[in-house]
Amino acid sequence: MTHPIARYEFAEGNASSLVLSIDGEIDLSNVGELRREIDQRLRHSRLVIDFRKTTYIDSAGLALIADVGSRPSPRVAVHIVAESETTVWRTLRVAGFTELFPVHSALDAAVASAS
Repeated sequence: MTHPIARYEFAEGNASSLVLSIDGEIDLSNVGELRREIDQRLRHSRLVIDFRKTTYIDSAGLALIADVGSRPSPRVAVHIVAESETTVWRTLRVAGFTELFPVHSALDAAVASAS
């Protein structure tokens, strides 16, 4: 999918995980579209979100991650890929997401951990 601020794509990580890669900014202007795409595509027990090319995430994007990770049924384990000390990683850390969800620096490690 393409949005003026962000591009994102979905890929099968393995039999139990879906990988979402986000390039650009996630904010109130595009989080609704992203939420709909996740809802339509998520048929897995694990979602790996790759933030390595994400340049910005606001509270609407954080709320989306929290929502997906706290759904009671079907239960979805969220794994995050982010390079340390980037703007997005710092936002995730300050918001407490690095304590709530496993954070990996490499996509392969996240997918392996999510299996």
